[in-house]
Amino acid sequence: MTRIGLKVAALVGLMAAGFWPASGEALSFNLNCIMTGSNTCTPSVSYGTISFVDNGNGVDVQVDLVGTGQRIQTVLFNYDDNKFANDAFAIAPSVTVAENANTLPPFNGGGFDLQIPSQANMNTPDPYLGTLTLVSVNLDPADFNFKDSSGTLFAAVHIGTCGPNEPATCLPGQTGTNSIKVGALGDPLTPVPEPATLLLWGTTVAGVGFLKRWRRQPRD
Repeated sequence: MTRIGLKVAALVGLMAAGFWPASGEALSFNLNCIMTGSNTCTPSVSYGTISFVDNGNGVDVQVDLVGTGQRIQTVLFNYDDNKFANDAFAIAPSVTVAENANTLPPFNGGGFDLQIPSQANMNTPDPYLGTLTLVSVNLDPADFNFKDSSGTLFAAVHIGTCGPNEPATCLPGQTGTNSIKVGALGDPLTPVPEPATLLLWGTTVAGVGFLKRWRRQPRD
């Protein structure tokens, strides 16, 4: 392989392994704050995650709660107000777009840009997955890395059929007849490389090492 070919191969390996800048990929937040009042969110252990994953021109919205058996009633999150300000977003089953107007009581002081579903609770089993699209726009997960109008939460989820029943509170992963509203208070989570990515990175490192040794060899 020529010197240029080896350089190209090493560069491709770096890009594939995620160590070269790339647009789009994934954005994930911990649902780690119990919504207890207007503009009030009490930090807690994680109830799960909400993630935004690149899916071509659209973005997959994923909610994955701790444990099994709980249901997801409502999902709210935000977008770049300077980039989007319309009601043309589409998602199954439905979506309401009202600029900084969607609320999840008792957290009424901060408004979210997008609410799923538009009216009643969707009552879907955990986990939830929907693909968000916007006509003639290539959406990216980074478009949803914004806080609500109060500057507090990146996203929020209303969790149903959680427990224990007595006392009337919900713990992560426990089922029951209660419900709880939790928000994403902290910054995005740092992605953890998958095993295949780690293997690819190891192969890339080996390739770069070979390239360095090859360049040090004397030429005829």
